[in-house]
Amino acid sequence: MELTDKQTRFCQEYLIDCNATQAAIRAGYCSNSAKVIGCQNLTKLNIKQEIDKRKAELSIKTGWDIERSQAKLLHAYDVAEEHHQPAAMVSAISTLNRSHGIEHLVGGSEKTVIIISPKAPKQVENRVIESEVEDGDSV
Repeated sequence: MELTDKQTRFCQEYLIDCNATQAAIRAGYCSNSAKVIGCQNLTKLNIKQEIDKRKAELSIKTGWDIERSQAKLLHAYDVAEEHHQPAAMVSAISTLNRSHGIEHLVGGSEKTVIIISPKAPKQVENRVIESEVEDGDSV
């Protein structure tokens, strides 16, 4: 089945940041339904095949593949750890998690906060926070 113009644009946009919601918005889908449409698009075989084809072409063209990308992110994490930069460590791990599809550590309504102490950068602690912030939104 041939892709529509919006679906083709979605594939192009998805390769920018691998964020289906943002790719749907940039491709011209309504922002109110972009999350659903983006998720649906990723389940459609013809769209998935087009994205995979474009990823392979990009990898060949640039000489950059997932293994090299992950190695660089792990190196960035190690450098950040060595220099006691917890924000950079979290950023590297978050990016690695996204590349593996592990964006959420817990499901349901619980919120997880990862705390990395600058004095002990290898120590990672998960805590469920059940407090309210000033504007009334749950943390």
